Amino acid sequence: MFRKTYAEIDPAALENNVRQIKAAYPDYRYYFGVVKGNAYGHGMQCAKALAAGGVNYFATATLEEALRLRDYEYDIPVLCLEPIAPEYVVRAFENGVTLTVHRLDYLKQLLEVAPQGTKIHLKLDTGMNRLGFKSAEDVKAAVELINSAEGIVLEGVYTHLATSGLNDPYYDRQTAAFLRLTAGI
Repeated sequence: MFRKTYAEIDPAALENNVRQIKAAYPDYRYYFGVVKGNAYGHGMQCAKALAAGGVNYFATATLEEALRLRDYEYDIPVLCLEPIAPEYVVRAFENGVTLTVHRLDYLKQLLEVAPQGTKIHLKLDTGMNRLGFKSAEDVKAAVELINSAEGIVLEGVYTHLATSGLNDPYYDRQTAAFLRLTAGI
């Protein structure tokens, strides 16, 4: 690097930002702190300030990141946004990591190895085109499989929007896709 640049993270400002969000949206059940990519390059220690502000769920990209996050915050659940290989599901469960389910075949593999109490979030593809259920029929089938599985908890359903939604018709198509994919559940 030919120039000296740096980012200065103020933990008090992070904490205050979370408090402001919670005040603006007091009826939400979950306030996620997404700390994937080493908190977007700012360091996992940011998790402490986010938790102090009221974040009650974290999200990481990988199981490795989720386990690293446990060095900073242990009690708050962590959603792993990337599917976890079935052979590591027990380790994820033991460390309070919630699984992302993106396809029916993956769900069927998980149901064979997941301990009772395993939490799952379904990931829907509404236009990012990276990962997720693409049909309402598959979403409905996944929910039915989870509901028939003993001790597996469907805790959430989410998507990753490809755009910010500011004066953006693609955002409207993505939210409509989310509603269409979830209409049967």
